[in-house]
Amino acid sequence: MQRQKRELAEPLLRRALRTEENTLGPEHLQLTSTLTDLALLYTEEKKFAMAEPLLKRALTIEENALGVNHPNLAATLNRLSLVYIKDGRYSHAEPLLTRAVALTSGNPAFAHEHVNGLRWLGLAYDREGKAAESESAYKHALDLWIAASPRKIQTCCRYSAITCQWSGETATRNCAIWKIASGR
Repeated sequence: MQRQKRELAEPLLRRALRTEENTLGPEHLQLTSTLTDLALLYTEEKKFAMAEPLLKRALTIEENALGVNHPNLAATLNRLSLVYIKDGRYSHAEPLLTRAVALTSGNPAFAHEHVNGLRWLGLAYDREGKAAESESAYKHALDLWIAASPRKIQTCCRYSAITCQWSGETATRNCAIWKIASGR
């Protein structure tokens, strides 16, 4: 999102959140959408200290409304872990991603969140120097993508290259997922 649009969006999202809190109450499940939108805006602006409490609040509201084992929690867990990953706090992301992956495992309705959790878990492991765990998470994500649709193989390879570039690695040599995706 362009900076100018983000600057316009923040006060509108804050106002919407206040209105929802006043109308629905501070713990209503519907607030999680606005909390998440505002947190994503802050994440995009690299304001991780502002994004984190919003996502933690959204997660608490979801846990209270849906229960701690509901697969819908995976999206918020993944988003919060992404804040930690982008902020370089990989050890904070790992348990959230492990939980998100466990909540969505074997549930086709949440396959997208499951694969995202595995991808980001692979990245967190990689950044923590856990090469074997990283490769395993990436391979599992790739296997699920391929199983979902053989036509997604090109997308998988493109994502793997992007992930490698984002993590600062040479895609053709050092990144485990690229090696897996290319059959090397």
